[in-house]
Amino acid sequence: MCLASIRTRSKLSGMCRFLSFALLVTGLAVQVRAQAPGDAFTVQDLLQRYTESYGGLRDANQLSSVSMEGVQIQGEQEYVFHLHKKRPASMRYQMERGGTILTSVYNGRKGWLRIKQGSEESVEELSGPKLEMLKKEARFESPLFRHLEKPQNSVKLVSRELVERTEAFVIRVEEPGNVVSLFYMDPQTARILRIDHLDENDEVVFQTLYRDYKDVGGFPFAHEIENRMNGKTVSLTVLESVVVNPGLLSFYFENPGR
Repeated sequence: MCLASIRTRSKLSGMCRFLSFALLVTGLAVQVRAQAPGDAFTVQDLLQRYTESYGGLRDANQLSSVSMEGVQIQGEQEYVFHLHKKRPASMRYQMERGGTILTSVYNGRKGWLRIKQGSEESVEELSGPKLEMLKKEARFESPLFRHLEKPQNSVKLVSRELVERTEAFVIRVEEPGNVVSLFYMDPQTARILRIDHLDENDEVVFQTLYRDYKDVGGFPFAHEIENRMNGKTVSLTVLESVVVNPGLLSFYFENPGR
């Protein structure tokens, strides 16, 4: 979730537009539709290798939680963040700068936003579009993981395009609710290099680029994530610490105001 401003509550609420970390642990739950046999084989092989890299073919729950820390840069402002996610869909995300701390929490059913500025503190239970967005960001498995078990989604190889010197496979993913994304995947490593998030007119709403992959506990994590809108960078996130399976307790994802 992006922190557009930390000066007023109205500006802080605008940060709910993004959370660049939700797709750090991605996978693709898909069904291959009406493609040439060669394309279908390519997609199946790519997604199988992707799933295997996160332990999915051996044990779906081998990666069950993750904690991350780092900085996010927006323009000339730099924010410290802490992100904790737990399977299947729990998340706690904290962002701070100066004396302002913003915490978003989702426990699989409900979501909250806490804003603390100095001695002042407020907690809002989220609903409507804000809750739906937080719910989507909290999903531990993205749409590319263990695809054969999730036929409600569809995937199609649409092209090959250059992404920062790598000729990537471009895979179109459609999920229920008209959620459409383009995943740009490295054909050699099966890692995600970029995701284009599309609107109902197939126009790109924003892009997320993933760089500097490092293995942590046997799993690949991109340590640099860039969000773009209209070709311009809106945030750059750099991970400084990643811990896999930290043993997060359920109460950690409850109302942060209690």
